[in-house]
Amino acid sequence: MDYYDALDLCIEKHKGHPHEKMFRDAMDYIIKSCHQSPEDENDTQAMEIYKQRNQWTLDEWFEAILNFNKKDNQDKFLSKIYNEIVESFQNEFDQNYEIVTTLSWDLDGMAHSGCDIIGVYAGAYFGRDDFETKGPFEDCQGLMEDMDTFDYAERDGFNLSMDPDYVTPEDYTRYTTLILKKNLYAHVHFLTELNPARNWMNAESLKQASEYIADHFAEYGLPVHRQTWMADGREYDNVVARYTSPRPLEGNEARPLLVVGAHYDVAGDQPGADDNASAVAGLLETARLLAELKPDLAYDIELVGYCLEEPPFYGSSQMGSYVHAKSLHDAGIPLKGMICYEMIGYYSEKRGSQPLPDPSLKGLVPTVANFIGVIGRPENGEFNQAFYQAMAMDSEIKVVGIGLPGQNFPAVLSGLVGMSDHSNYWKFGYPALMINDTAFVRNPHYHQVTDSIDTLDFDRMTQTVNSAYRGIVGLPS
Repeated sequence: MDYYDALDLCIEKHKGHPHEKMFRDAMDYIIKSCHQSPEDENDTQAMEIYKQRNQWTLDEWFEAILNFNKKDNQDKFLSKIYNEIVESFQNEFDQNYEIVTTLSWDLDGMAHSGCDIIGVYAGAYFGRDDFETKGPFEDCQGLMEDMDTFDYAERDGFNLSMDPDYVTPEDYTRYTTLILKKNLYAHVHFLTELNPARNWMNAESLKQASEYIADHFAEYGLPVHRQTWMADGREYDNVVARYTSPRPLEGNEARPLLVVGAHYDVAGDQPGADDNASAVAGLLETARLLAELKPDLAYDIELVGYCLEEPPFYGSSQMGSYVHAKSLHDAGIPLKGMICYEMIGYYSEKRGSQPLPDPSLKGLVPTVANFIGVIGRPENGEFNQAFYQAMAMDSEIKVVGIGLPGQNFPAVLSGLVGMSDHSNYWKFGYPALMINDTAFVRNPHYHQVTDSIDTLDFDRMTQTVNSAYRGIVGLPS
């Protein structure tokens, strides 16, 4: 019962703070709960405490809680909790999660006591829908088991649902960034652990990869279908999902489509962390963000996991991206353009870490490999520029554009800028570009057995996907 007043105290302590709304909403529910069983002696006493709350200092308030719970011989534990809470109130609210991560929950039988105070405090902050389903002690213990496994910066396995209405923009950005990074790692880990390698000869591994993509699309609530074709006597498939903008249609004309894709196969017998698990991870997280944030767009988005980008089918009409581009063209579907995720995970801060394949690129491409490229051909300059500007705006990672209007475009780039799935859309007259870390020009592990997960920079990958998402939803109408 005492945590009712603990939350009320939190409201008082955080009056005027951006988190205040969360506690006031919590108190609306809590005050109602106090009145549900007025015949209960503990409820009655709790209400008396509640009525006097404005008359007490912080120390007096906690002294009342200690006295209220001495019958349970929990004063020692409560004193410890009291000290932790008081200390936490001296810090900014967004540091108070440390209460949860540092307290020991050896608090047998502590129903309606300090465990509840901290438990509900943390539960309200993190918005756990399943909180208090097993009882205060069990819930707190379960929370601690989750959070002890990973620290705050790597909170794997702890499913949070943080409402942006209840947190500062800084809190929400930090939270969403941590979740994005965690998910990117999990996607890459799954794909790189598939054995044998997911190349064109290993149907079972390709099937597991495609099912993984399809399952996640479906989990996000997006409609999913498969596009199949035959190559060398075997069946392969693209995994296709659709995000439909909530904006009402104007007239009877269909909205144009933006395609975002990445290939899930690898070249030879290697894990393919950068090429191309990193890109598939980016595609999946883009799909999740679209489904969660529901941007109001003048176009719909088709998300595609392609098969058969790699040799021996590279450059042929049996590439999954060619099959998909041709199907759109044959159906007469209006296409705004195509964005290809292709190798987005390898970075370095070392001087000279970004080689230049030709001296003519000096000044156009940096010589330190700490950037991500938005790469297309000049013929699609208007589309390239629109996407580049939307992606680069407020980006944490440096974004370098290739194929922008008025930009020098050395002849050496003519072949390099088309080395992925986006080039198949060019064949049907669609504008297309790729988001790329410059592949083999930068990454020494390209198409090698050393292209492993431990060579990737997930902080910069996270920055890349965050920025790419802004580009994908930021194109002009």
